[in-house]
Parts: sequence; structure tokens; C-alpha cells
Amino acid sequence: MYSTEIQTVLICATLVPLVWVLSMFLPLLTLANLPAVIVAGAAGMALADLYSGLLHWGADTWGAVSTPYVGPSLIRSFREHHVDASAIT
Repeated sequence: MYSTEIQTVLICATLVPLVWVLSMFLPLLTLANLPAVIVAGAAGMALADLYSGLLHWGADTWGAVSTPYVGPSLIRSFREHHVDASAIT
């Protein structure tokens, strides 16, 4: 388990950016902006799904395990998980 100091740093490293982002965007969350927030959220989810699908397809299709930089870390993991689904986790 992590020491108390490391736990404190991890909690602060998570909460400080979260509070900063919330302090910027909470004033925009009014009833008048609700349709825009819903559309932006749906578009964000759709784009994230598209980009992750493209990354998955690209890692499965192109390159080899010997490809510099991304081969051993990305391509090997993506191709290995088709044989053993829990291997990527």
C-alpha cells in the first residue's frame, strides 16, 4: 500500500485539476445552456468512441511488434488481447 505522503500527493494531484475545471465550467451550467451542454457531451462521447476505435483498428492493422517506440508497448498489447482478453489489463 502507498504511504500517507504518497496518498496525499495522489489525492491532491487529482482534486486540484478537478476543482479548477469545475470552477471554470460550473458558472456556464445554467438552464439556458442546458441544450448546448447535452449536445457537447454527446458529441464528446461520440468522438472519444470514434478516436479510440480508430486507434484500436490502427494498432491491430498496421505496424509490427518490432516497430520503434510503439511496437513493444502498444501494438503487442493490442494484438495480444485478442488471444487473451485480460492480457491488456
